[in-house]
Amino acid sequence: MTFRILITGINGYIAMHTAAKLLGAGYAVRGTLRRKSPDLVATLQKALAPYQRPNDPLDRLEFVEVPDIRLPNAFDEAISDDVDGIAHLASPVSMVMDEQMVQTAILGTTGLMDSAMAASVRGSPLRSVLFMSSISAVFSPSRPQHSRVDWADW
Repeated sequence: MTFRILITGINGYIAMHTAAKLLGAGYAVRGTLRRKSPDLVATLQKALAPYQRPNDPLDRLEFVEVPDIRLPNAFDEAISDDVDGIAHLASPVSMVMDEQMVQTAILGTTGLMDSAMAASVRGSPLRSVLFMSSISAVFSPSRPQHSRVDWADW
């Protein structure tokens, strides 16, 4: 049995490395993209191809478009009923902390969890959710320019 992991924001730096590790370990990966253009999909497939095992079925790596994570039910299709785990790595990143960025992060995360709960009620095999924040969570305009960020900041 192959476990399927949903990675939000799969074209991000950490998400790409996560996808590579999961594919190499034998997991199936479904990634979300804001815009599922043929060029972007081809670039991601090429970048992740070396991490897939020989003779892997083509459906072990797939992509789903989620244009606006702020919308209710935005992740319903991505989670569907065959996702065993979620790595929520999509997050707006900005060194300017504004209300829109904060709301996007909050609504994206709560919307994802709503979709995960709905899938669970339908009998999804969903077992775990991993949430990762962004550097924006510890950024502060009042922080001195070259100060060190460490565990205490998180």
